[in-house]
Amino acid sequence: SFHMPAFVFVSGLCVLRLVELSGLSEKLGYIRSRAIRLLVPYFVWGVLYFVLRYFAADVARVHYRMDFVWLFFFGYNPDGAMWFLWALFAATALLVPCARLFVHRWFLALVGIALMAALFFLPHFPSRYRALYVVPVYFLFLGFGLHVRAHVEWLKESVGRQALTAGVGLAGFVLATVLWRAKFVVHFPWYVLTSVAASLALLALSFLLARCSGRGTRVL
Repeated sequence: SFHMPAFVFVSGLCVLRLVELSGLSEKLGYIRSRAIRLLVPYFVWGVLYFVLRYFAADVARVHYRMDFVWLFFFGYNPDGAMWFLWALFAATALLVPCARLFVHRWFLALVGIALMAALFFLPHFPSRYRALYVVPVYFLFLGFGLHVRAHVEWLKESVGRQALTAGVGLAGFVLATVLWRAKFVVHFPWYVLTSVAASLALLALSFLLARCSGRGTRVL
């Protein structure tokens, strides 16, 4: 329930250079480079997957839905092969023209509201079109990661803030894990809790690892 939003959040920590892009040519160049790194593997594997599933249909555990093949170009493969690469690229392309907005601290509140609204409707969205719907959700998580990376020094300058981040993230993560065992986590607000809490837990863990040295680092 949390691993893909957390994956996109971590990706957002690595795209701070988007803020420095200026001019249409630089932005298009960045989108082109991301297309090569994300869409080429997506389409290559998708074609191979389609061929293998077509010829192995008689022994497949789940039959391949040939009537949904056209959705492959919009990020959906029957049985879900590599769809997250397409979704991450689409979210990145949306973030490029407005990356500087995510640096402002006031903008994070709007992102949080939009994120909760998006995650509220996500579990009720038809699964065959889920890859299309997760793009705006991943766009928000990608921007969330970008925002955190832009203010990471501010977050790290106070031990109290680190403790708060670790406490909220880890406590929420533990609670979400318990709820997952109870099969409630797939519903709102537990899906929001697991997604955001896991991202905060990863951030807190990275702070702890960065401050450790010697034997402590080896133990962790």
